[in-house]
Amino acid sequence: MANLYVKAVPPADLNKNTEWFMYPGVWTTYILILFFSWLLVLSIFGCSPGMAWTIVNLAHFCITYHFFHWKKGTPFAEDQGIYNSLTWWEQIDNGKQLTRNRKFLTVVPVVLYLIASHTTDYQHPMLFLNTLAVTVLVIAKFPNMHKVRIFGINADK
Repeated sequence: MANLYVKAVPPADLNKNTEWFMYPGVWTTYILILFFSWLLVLSIFGCSPGMAWTIVNLAHFCITYHFFHWKKGTPFAEDQGIYNSLTWWEQIDNGKQLTRNRKFLTVVPVVLYLIASHTTDYQHPMLFLNTLAVTVLVIAKFPNMHKVRIFGINADK
């Protein structure tokens, strides 16, 4: 009877900044946050479903780009500054490329783009903004872009 519960194994990642993404249910919660954000935008602004998906897609782009690909370091002092030159994306899974978490976080903006573009009937301003957002996010997640600072933007001094 005691074997009915899933035993959560502590993650191998010792980085407190990224270890939370290893726990069960994080992917589901991430998707539910996006869906409830769409419902919130839909109910508050009273716009069409496609426009609401575009707003959620663009908000997702701004938030994830800032926190995953721009902001460096960790909010914890225990790491003694070893992650100060790395973004959250570069810290996740100890920098290992093409892991399940990284693939999931790459697929999410693509799926959001497809939903937002399809529900707006591929109309010009929304299609352009959605395409720009997904392009920037997906390129930032390429394995070849690991620790790369284009034109020295956001590079260490």
